[in-house]
Amino acid sequence: MTPPDAQGLLAALDLRSFRYWVRPNEVVELLLMAGVVAAASRLPVRVRDLLARPLRWAGRAGRRPGVLCAFVGILSFLGAVLTGVLVHAPEPSFHDEFSYLLGADTFASGRLTNPPHPLWEHFETPHVLPQPTYQSKYPPAQAAALAAGQVAAGDPIAGVWLSTAVACAAAAWCLLGWLPPRWAVVGALLLLLRVGIAGRWAQSYWGGSVALLGGALVWGALPRLWRSPSIPPALALGTGAGILACARPFEGFLATAPVVAALLWRTAAAPGAHPRAAWILRALLPAAVPVLAALAAHGAYNRAVTGDPLTMPYFLHQQRYAHISPFLWGTPPDPPPSRHDAMRQYFEEEERATFEAQRSASIGKLVRVTLFKVVRATEQPFAAWAPALLLALPLLWRRRAARPLILAGGLFVAGVMCETVVHPHYTAPMTAAGFVLVAYAVRILAARRRAAAAGLVLVSAGYLVWLWTAAGTEDAFGSTRAHFQQRLEELEGEDVVVVRYGPNHMCHLEWVYNRADIDRSAVVWARDLGAENARLFAHFPGRRAWLLEVDWDHEMPRLTPYPER
Repeated sequence: MTPPDAQGLLAALDLRSFRYWVRPNEVVELLLMAGVVAAASRLPVRVRDLLARPLRWAGRAGRRPGVLCAFVGILSFLGAVLTGVLVHAPEPSFHDEFSYLLGADTFASGRLTNPPHPLWEHFETPHVLPQPTYQSKYPPAQAAALAAGQVAAGDPIAGVWLSTAVACAAAAWCLLGWLPPRWAVVGALLLLLRVGIAGRWAQSYWGGSVALLGGALVWGALPRLWRSPSIPPALALGTGAGILACARPFEGFLATAPVVAALLWRTAAAPGAHPRAAWILRALLPAAVPVLAALAAHGAYNRAVTGDPLTMPYFLHQQRYAHISPFLWGTPPDPPPSRHDAMRQYFEEEERATFEAQRSASIGKLVRVTLFKVVRATEQPFAAWAPALLLALPLLWRRRAARPLILAGGLFVAGVMCETVVHPHYTAPMTAAGFVLVAYAVRILAARRRAAAAGLVLVSAGYLVWLWTAAGTEDAFGSTRAHFQQRLEELEGEDVVVVRYGPNHMCHLEWVYNRADIDRSAVVWARDLGAENARLFAHFPGRRAWLLEVDWDHEMPRLTPYPER
């Protein structure tokens, strides 16, 4: 077939273009805090009177937990949909997002995994396992949420919006277990504003909301079970722990272990009117049922993908491609050299350099790296409210109810810092518990007029600094690739695109990702293997053959008909 005008497909697309994008929730938070600070510094009495009526309304709303949770969930869903449709249509950009979308496409097709492609060397790419089956390397929970959106609405982003809404509703339920109704409502609205509408978790495929849901159920069950053994919160605890086991196993364990330890101690002590048998039958055993079911399902998934129920796809992928250990104390694997320069740059150079820098760093440098990782891990859920939380921390420690959350949060952060690479969604399992502390901090500062004014000033100042340094720029690669694929799909017939990277290509801008059924895809992306490309074209007869040359030094990727075709 004769391709149409190649450069016409790439008109107005520029891989080096950047756009400054401040998410709407950040603008709302900034304006809200700036107004409160200005008013609090001049008219503290009036501000206190002004806030009294909304807090009374919040107290009344908090006495109806079902209504409050439904309201928060619906508000999150509608806000996320409107933001995604009217402001910023999400497109996958990062390796992880494409990998999750592969898992979602597989599940939506009714399969746990896909058979390996006979030409799998052309389709090797980061975070995807091509052998013994073709599937994402990640645990299945996030992909399952995306698949639900793909089946229900025809688009995986609907699964992101729905899982975020359910997670925000669960977080409101968690806050009601720890706080008086009015302050639980305040905390739920702060969390909704930060992550539930226009935050990264609600407007990307990278995850966060599913783990937030699991952690909210776990930590919301603890205060209810602490008061008395009851089957409903026990089932919530087990369900949350099961979700975390299938979403983020390591961070989920860090978030769940303190809750389980507390309940075991409570059962052993058996205080009050409830005997030990009641705690076992009405708390521990009901919680164990969903956990065992989730572990069995995860084992079945592992067996389908890797052939062994105890071998996760993640660790099989690590053995075959990665040159780092997931943890700083681990021994890096020694896989064979990569077949492709882009993957070698990613795994053997960038990731390995990050790992070695932390292992061999001096004490001072290690402290700086750790502080950077702490900021990176907490910026998405807590950036706007971290100064207020730190300001109120000494006062929080005096409150007996807040101490378990502070200790558990500190242990969780310490555990996450032991990981080689840290991203903001790693803290999702403890986000709901963290916003309990945020609501406590706001409550404490609100009761102290001078401290409140100083705290609000610090919050706004810290947030301005973070917004300036972290909101930054959003690269246009995801939109470029998505638009390019859409233009190809609109043409009659099918295409195979051979991607050839130049020496200056950025390894994080990866074009070679495909759907679950590669052979039936309208557009197939394949790596350039030189003379081996003849086998690729023989496998896809009748398709238009393209050569896409990508290099960071070029203004645009260069698309031409493949020379030998």
